[in-house]
Amino acid sequence: MADFGATGLSLPEDAIFDILSWTPVKSVCRFRRVSKEWQSLISDRAFVAKHKCRAVPERLLLETSYEDEEHPANAGLLVMDMKGKVVRAIKGLGVIPEVRSSIDHLICVFCVDGTIRVIDVVSGEELVAFPRSEEADAIRLGYAAASGSYKVVCLTTRVLQGQGGVLHQTCQVLTLGDGLGWRQAQSPPEQVSVRGFDCSGATVNGILYFLTSPPYEEVPKPQDRVLCFNLRARSGTRQSKAR
Repeated sequence: MADFGATGLSLPEDAIFDILSWTPVKSVCRFRRVSKEWQSLISDRAFVAKHKCRAVPERLLLETSYEDEEHPANAGLLVMDMKGKVVRAIKGLGVIPEVRSSIDHLICVFCVDGTIRVIDVVSGEELVAFPRSEEADAIRLGYAAASGSYKVVCLTTRVLQGQGGVLHQTCQVLTLGDGLGWRQAQSPPEQVSVRGFDCSGATVNGILYFLTSPPYEEVPKPQDRVLCFNLRARSGTRQSKAR
């Protein structure tokens, strides 16, 4: 039983767990100071996961920031609420950072310094940064509900030297927070375009879908296609025609 001190009221720990899991995040952060027991409960991974799935996400807007014209490298993004109030400034991304993919509170940004960064817009924390290759890259963020993990899917096109300029595509996956780094996944069954404008994407039931198109030289009239990536397995990608 958990004692509430001066009130003389005690509640079972599972009841406190359930009540706090519905509490706004700012209040939960303050409640960590109530006692060591509450701090331990609120810091527990099970509680964090339960609170996260019950939380009502705040809708946020992003705007490119030009506020430091003398030092363009300090420019970045402004995070605003739906009333237009700036709640956070994410600096150090350079001029005109390109948001190429987003899911929940995470965004994937292409920066002018040649890096690709995944950022939590709620906390402003940079979760991972890696160099953008000279080859064409398509980056998508996805969420695997079964494991509760966010993933970065990177599709890269390379020209194979000595083989008549044949294009070869590879697919890699990075699970955020697991510390295991990139792993190789199955490449698309057919070559698809990874041009910059092909940046639409969505995750449904652990499957990441994004719109692509075949190389223009391969078909008389290019047709859009949907590339499907299974975030729950290592099986990789499959492809279907968009309708």
